[in-house]
Amino acid sequence: MRLAEYSLHAYALPYARPVVWSDIVEEAAPFVMLRLTADSGETGVAEITVKPTWDGVTARSLIAAIEDMFVPMLRTLDLSDAFAVRRALDRIPENLAAKCLIDNACWDLSAAKSGRPLWQTWHGSRRVEVSWAVTRQAPQAMADEAAEMCAHYGFRTLKVKG
Repeated sequence: MRLAEYSLHAYALPYARPVVWSDIVEEAAPFVMLRLTADSGETGVAEITVKPTWDGVTARSLIAAIEDMFVPMLRTLDLSDAFAVRRALDRIPENLAAKCLIDNACWDLSAAKSGRPLWQTWHGSRRVEVSWAVTRQAPQAMADEAAEMCAHYGFRTLKVKG
């Protein structure tokens, strides 16, 4: 599979309520999404949170790195071999957010080619566990929200942010 098209999209998903971190209060989570379309028609998609304090990038810097350094490389590769793509990406130092985004999109592209969702490609028929992130609020509000999310969505694991 060769790269036929790509697109990059920066966006923010609003939180249901402001989230208080140790250094900032956020109303939304900023993301960049990468869409890779192969010459065979399959599409792979991935997204990453873009926060300088988390992964050292902004949406603009990540998009520039992908377009300037990695897209020209991707055009020369067989995207169906995610391991070979990653080895090629690793020839450029640093840029871990860009590599992660491209790596995930290539895995999704391979799953699309196989006709199976990525989680089934990696995990077979086993369930994939997900968790709810408990963020800073008054203790009773955190407990109430966690109980509501577990009851409503069936979460069995909570991630507590300190």
